[in-house]
Amino acid sequence: MTTTFIPMGDGGIRETTSGERDEIIKLIGEIDELQKSIAKTEEAKRPAVYDLITRKILNIIKISTTPEDRDLWMRQLADVVMAAVQMNEYPDGPKNLEILYTNTAGGDNRELAAYIKSRLIMTRYYAEINTGGDQLKPQVAWLENLEQLVTEYDKTEAGADGMLLLGSYREMADQLPEARKWYRAALVASGQNPKLKSIADKATGALRRLDGIGKAIPFQTKDAAGNTINVAAFKGSPVLVYFWDSRSTQDIPEIKALAAKTGLKVVGVNLDPSAAAMNAVLAKTPVDWPMINEPAGLDSPVAVYWGVQTTPLMILYDKEGNLAAQNIPGVPELEKAIK
Repeated sequence: MTTTFIPMGDGGIRETTSGERDEIIKLIGEIDELQKSIAKTEEAKRPAVYDLITRKILNIIKISTTPEDRDLWMRQLADVVMAAVQMNEYPDGPKNLEILYTNTAGGDNRELAAYIKSRLIMTRYYAEINTGGDQLKPQVAWLENLEQLVTEYDKTEAGADGMLLLGSYREMADQLPEARKWYRAALVASGQNPKLKSIADKATGALRRLDGIGKAIPFQTKDAAGNTINVAAFKGSPVLVYFWDSRSTQDIPEIKALAAKTGLKVVGVNLDPSAAAMNAVLAKTPVDWPMINEPAGLDSPVAVYWGVQTTPLMILYDKEGNLAAQNIPGVPELEKAIK
């Protein structure tokens, strides 16, 4: 059975009846059970489970009584569909999400339309990648679609976040003028909206990195024991600020060896959600440099300060305490930057 996505009504407000509240609670419980059952369901039958989940979410949307509730559940539905397609378990996901977007794009809730379109773009990308064909084609399409999104919905949260993502993409491709352009666009789009402060702060942090070469950018934080870590205290030695998590540990042994050979000082910033994940890695590869765990990950103050969009990320100070290099792609490049 294929789920039929339908318009969500006129957005008016009415009072919730006790029967509707009970029905919503019942549907939420059923959705939870269905989600738990997916791991135990054979792959060929998982699309049908996702169909059931989406139908039940649609039922909640239909009987929700406020625009805010409907908005919340439509966003939830878009996230569920996107995640299912990413796992290659919901072939009808892109088509159904396209219908959901069409039903919202004509309304006056541009924030919701932009959010759903951003999920649709990623859903199409995942679906194309899952075919196992040319991997460049879906990446080019994703980039074109994302640039279209930020143009059409430039004053929305999804639009500003898309600009930040484009900046990160261009930076990783070493296209720094383009990266600066998009980070600045994200800053402009979000800077006047208090609700988008986190995006503005991340864009500011990314520009701090890109435009800070040769400058004594201050950086001070505290480790898990409450000790102050200030890169200025290491003046006289090169200093590496190394962002990582338990999925990006490949450079730690080489950095450890390089530090022993060159006198490089290292400040590790772990972005795992718990110190336990960090400590499990360090138990296998002990290090003698300060290590900070930031459980908020990419949204932590330290990561936002530097505009960190992905891990690992290396930032190098020279012996004079000036920023020497940033977003260093690997340890060989780090060694060259030290020299």
